[in-house]
Amino acid sequence: MQGSWTAIRHKGRDGFQWWVLSAHDARQEFTGDRHATATAMGADFAAPLPQLIAATDPENVQHWVLRDRKPIKQWSKGRATLVGDAAHATSPCAAYGAGMATEDGYFLGRRLAGVDLSDYIAVRAALDAFEAPRKPHTARQVQQAWMLGQVFHHAPAPLRPARDALLDRTPFLQKVIGDSSGEILAQLTALDETEHRFTAVRMPNAQ
Repeated sequence: MQGSWTAIRHKGRDGFQWWVLSAHDARQEFTGDRHATATAMGADFAAPLPQLIAATDPENVQHWVLRDRKPIKQWSKGRATLVGDAAHATSPCAAYGAGMATEDGYFLGRRLAGVDLSDYIAVRAALDAFEAPRKPHTARQVQQAWMLGQVFHHAPAPLRPARDALLDRTPFLQKVIGDSSGEILAQLTALDETEHRFTAVRMPNAQ
Protein backbone atom coordinates (compact mmCIF):
# COMPACT_ATOMS: atom_id res chain seq x y z
CA MET A 1 0.00 0.00 0.00
CA GLN A 2 1.20 3.51 -0.78
CA GLY A 3 -0.23 6.81 0.35
CA SER A 4 0.69 10.47 0.59
CA TRP A 5 -0.74 13.98 0.89
CA THR A 6 0.24 17.52 0.00
CA ALA A 7 -0.96 21.04 0.63
CA ILE A 8 -2.62 22.73 -2.35
CA ARG A 9 -4.36 25.97 -3.22
CA HIS A 10 -7.53 25.58 -5.28
CA LYS A 11 -9.73 28.43 -6.48
CA GLY A 12 -8.22 30.78 -3.93
CA ARG A 13 -8.64 28.40 -0.99
CA ASP A 14 -6.00 26.46 0.94
CA GLY A 15 -6.55 22.75 1.19
CA PHE A 16 -5.02 19.30 0.90
CA GLN A 17 -4.82 16.60 -1.72
CA TRP A 18 -4.20 12.98 -0.76
CA TRP A 19 -3.95 9.63 -2.51
CA VAL A 20 -3.68 5.95 -1.66
CA LEU A 21 -2.51 3.30 -4.11
CA SER A 22 -2.76 -0.47 -4.25
CA ALA A 23 -2.61 -3.23 -6.84
CA HIS A 24 -5.85 -3.97 -8.67
CA ASP A 25 -6.64 -6.16 -11.65
CA ALA A 26 -7.51 -3.60 -14.33
CA ARG A 27 -9.62 -6.20 -16.11
CA GLN A 28 -12.09 -6.06 -13.22
CA GLU A 29 -14.24 -2.97 -12.91
CA PHE A 30 -14.12 -1.32 -9.49
CA THR A 31 -17.65 -1.08 -8.12
CA GLY A 32 -17.00 -0.50 -4.43
CA ASP A 33 -17.52 2.55 -2.26
CA ARG A 34 -14.56 4.83 -3.03
CA HIS A 35 -14.54 6.65 0.29
CA ALA A 36 -14.89 3.49 2.38
CA THR A 37 -12.19 1.76 0.35
CA ALA A 38 -9.81 4.72 0.72
CA THR A 39 -10.53 4.85 4.46
CA ALA A 40 -9.56 1.20 4.84
CA MET A 41 -6.48 1.61 2.66
CA GLY A 42 -5.24 4.61 4.64
CA ALA A 43 -6.10 3.39 8.12
CA ASP A 44 -2.58 2.26 9.08
CA PHE A 45 -0.78 5.37 7.81
CA ALA A 46 0.56 8.06 10.11
CA ALA A 47 -1.44 11.20 10.74
CA PRO A 48 -2.74 13.27 9.10
CA LEU A 49 -3.53 10.95 6.15
CA PRO A 50 -6.36 8.99 7.85
CA GLN A 51 -7.84 12.22 9.17
CA LEU A 52 -7.69 13.88 5.75
CA ILE A 53 -9.50 10.93 4.19
CA ALA A 54 -12.16 10.99 6.90
CA ALA A 55 -12.70 14.74 6.42
CA THR A 56 -13.14 14.44 2.65
CA ASP A 57 -16.62 14.63 1.18
CA PRO A 58 -17.24 11.22 -0.46
CA GLU A 59 -18.32 13.08 -3.59
CA ASN A 60 -14.77 14.40 -3.93
CA VAL A 61 -13.07 11.00 -3.78
CA GLN A 62 -11.96 9.92 -7.23
CA HIS A 63 -10.59 6.67 -8.61
CA TRP A 64 -8.14 6.04 -11.42
CA VAL A 65 -6.73 2.91 -12.99
CA LEU A 66 -3.00 3.21 -13.71
CA ARG A 67 -1.96 1.99 -17.14
CA ASP A 68 1.51 1.66 -18.62
CA ARG A 69 2.54 2.80 -22.07
CA LYS A 70 5.74 2.86 -24.05
CA PRO A 71 7.58 6.20 -24.36
CA ILE A 72 6.46 8.22 -27.35
CA LYS A 73 9.18 8.95 -29.88
CA GLN A 74 8.36 12.59 -30.55
CA TRP A 75 6.81 15.23 -28.32
CA SER A 76 6.68 18.14 -30.75
CA LYS A 77 4.84 18.61 -34.04
CA GLY A 78 4.59 21.87 -35.88
CA ARG A 79 4.35 24.68 -33.36
CA ALA A 80 2.97 22.48 -30.57
CA THR A 81 4.70 20.29 -28.00
CA LEU A 82 3.79 18.10 -25.05
CA VAL A 83 5.01 18.39 -21.48
CA GLY A 84 4.43 16.55 -18.21
CA ASP A 85 2.26 13.46 -18.16
CA ALA A 86 1.07 14.18 -21.71
CA ALA A 87 4.63 13.49 -22.87
CA HIS A 88 5.85 10.97 -20.30
CA ALA A 89 3.05 9.66 -18.12
CA THR A 90 4.53 8.03 -15.02
CA SER A 91 3.09 6.07 -12.15
CA PRO A 92 3.18 7.68 -8.68
CA CYS A 93 5.48 4.95 -7.37
CA ALA A 94 8.57 7.17 -7.67
CA ALA A 95 6.80 10.45 -6.76
CA TYR A 96 8.56 12.38 -9.52
CA GLY A 97 5.83 13.05 -12.10
CA ALA A 98 5.05 16.60 -10.97
CA GLY A 99 8.75 17.34 -10.64
CA MET A 100 9.42 16.30 -14.24
CA ALA A 101 6.49 18.40 -15.44
CA THR A 102 7.92 21.42 -13.64
CA GLU A 103 11.31 20.79 -15.22
CA ASP A 104 9.68 20.52 -18.65
CA GLY A 105 8.03 23.89 -18.22
CA TYR A 106 11.25 25.50 -17.12
CA PHE A 107 13.42 24.14 -19.94
CA LEU A 108 10.73 24.83 -22.54
CA GLY A 109 10.49 28.43 -21.35
CA ARG A 110 14.22 28.88 -21.53
CA ARG A 111 14.43 27.39 -25.04
CA LEU A 112 11.71 29.75 -26.24
CA ALA A 113 13.12 32.81 -24.45
CA GLY A 114 14.07 35.42 -27.03
CA VAL A 115 12.72 33.36 -29.94
CA ASP A 116 10.54 35.15 -32.48
CA LEU A 117 7.35 33.11 -32.12
CA SER A 118 6.25 34.15 -35.61
CA ASP A 119 9.37 32.44 -37.04
CA TYR A 120 8.24 28.87 -37.65
CA ILE A 121 11.74 27.52 -38.23
CA ALA A 122 13.08 29.13 -35.06
CA VAL A 123 10.19 27.79 -33.00
CA ARG A 124 10.68 24.30 -34.43
CA ALA A 125 14.38 24.42 -33.60
CA ALA A 126 13.61 25.52 -30.04
CA LEU A 127 11.08 22.72 -29.54
CA ASP A 128 13.49 20.12 -30.88
CA ALA A 129 16.24 21.45 -28.63
CA PHE A 130 13.84 21.29 -25.68
CA GLU A 131 12.73 17.69 -26.07
CA ALA A 132 16.02 16.09 -27.17
CA PRO A 133 17.70 16.04 -23.72
CA ARG A 134 14.44 15.53 -21.85
CA LYS A 135 13.35 12.31 -23.54
CA PRO A 136 16.09 9.97 -22.26
CA HIS A 137 15.91 11.43 -18.74
CA THR A 138 12.13 11.13 -18.42
CA ALA A 139 12.10 7.67 -20.04
CA ARG A 140 14.53 6.35 -17.42
CA GLN A 141 12.52 7.84 -14.57
CA VAL A 142 9.25 6.43 -15.91
CA GLN A 143 10.85 2.98 -16.24
CA GLN A 144 12.20 3.20 -12.70
CA ALA A 145 8.76 4.13 -11.37
CA TRP A 146 7.29 1.12 -13.18
CA MET A 147 9.91 -1.19 -11.67
CA LEU A 148 9.20 0.15 -8.19
CA GLY A 149 5.50 -0.50 -8.76
CA GLN A 150 6.24 -4.12 -9.63
CA VAL A 151 8.31 -4.52 -6.46
CA PHE A 152 5.84 -2.72 -4.21
CA HIS A 153 2.57 -4.14 -5.51
CA HIS A 154 3.12 -7.27 -7.56
CA ALA A 155 5.66 -9.38 -5.70
CA PRO A 156 4.45 -12.99 -5.25
CA ALA A 157 2.99 -13.59 -1.79
CA PRO A 158 5.77 -15.97 -0.63
CA LEU A 159 8.39 -13.32 -1.40
CA ARG A 160 6.69 -10.39 0.32
CA PRO A 161 8.15 -10.96 3.83
CA ALA A 162 11.66 -11.07 2.35
CA ARG A 163 10.90 -7.97 0.24
CA ASP A 164 9.63 -6.06 3.27
CA ALA A 165 12.64 -7.03 5.36
CA LEU A 166 14.98 -5.98 2.56
CA LEU A 167 13.30 -2.62 2.03
CA ASP A 168 12.60 -1.81 5.69
CA ARG A 169 15.75 -3.04 7.41
CA THR A 170 18.58 -2.62 4.92
CA PRO A 171 19.93 0.36 2.94
CA PHE A 172 19.00 -1.37 -0.34
CA LEU A 173 16.33 1.12 -1.39
CA GLN A 174 18.57 4.05 -0.52
CA LYS A 175 21.34 2.55 -2.65
CA VAL A 176 19.06 1.85 -5.60
CA ILE A 177 17.02 5.06 -5.51
CA GLY A 178 18.72 7.63 -3.31
CA ASP A 179 22.29 7.08 -4.38
CA SER A 180 21.30 6.82 -8.03
CA SER A 181 19.61 10.22 -8.01
CA GLY A 182 22.63 11.87 -9.63
CA GLU A 183 20.68 12.31 -12.83
CA ILE A 184 18.00 14.28 -10.99
CA LEU A 185 20.66 16.37 -9.29
CA ALA A 186 22.19 16.99 -12.71
CA GLN A 187 18.83 18.34 -13.88
CA LEU A 188 18.75 20.72 -10.91
CA THR A 189 22.29 21.84 -11.70
CA ALA A 190 21.22 22.46 -15.28
CA LEU A 191 18.36 24.60 -13.98
CA ASP A 192 20.80 26.67 -11.95
CA GLU A 193 23.28 27.04 -14.82
CA THR A 194 20.58 27.98 -17.30
CA GLU A 195 19.11 30.51 -14.90
CA HIS A 196 22.54 32.03 -14.35
CA ARG A 197 23.19 32.38 -18.09
CA PHE A 198 19.72 33.79 -18.72
CA THR A 199 20.08 36.31 -15.91
CA ALA A 200 23.54 37.33 -17.09
CA VAL A 201 22.24 37.98 -20.61
CA ARG A 202 19.06 39.80 -19.57
CA MET A 203 20.58 41.71 -16.63
CA PRO A 204 24.33 42.03 -17.23
CA ASN A 205 24.75 44.44 -14.33
CA ALA A 206 22.94 42.24 -11.82
CA GLN A 207 24.98 41.27 -8.77
